[in-house]
Amino acid sequence: MEPEDFEIGEEVHMEVAPRSKRGLVVSVRLPADEAEELFAVSKAEGKMVTQVVAEALRVYLSGHAATAAHKTAVRA
Repeated sequence: MEPEDFEIGEEVHMEVAPRSKRGLVVSVRLPADEAEELFAVSKAEGKMVTQVVAEALRVYLSGHAATAAHKTAVRA
């Protein structure tokens, strides 16, 4: 599926077959302006929306991991 397959703000419900050891499937509701920006970034970078979101989440989580490690080191 591509971003063009949906209207902004449209709810999409799909059955997803479980995949072993493939990871977690997450559903997120974004405001229309953020969804438009996500689609634009996806298209500009030639990546699937899933790839852009997964990359952003990795960056976010790595920042939190570094913060948590720093807090643990400071307490020691």
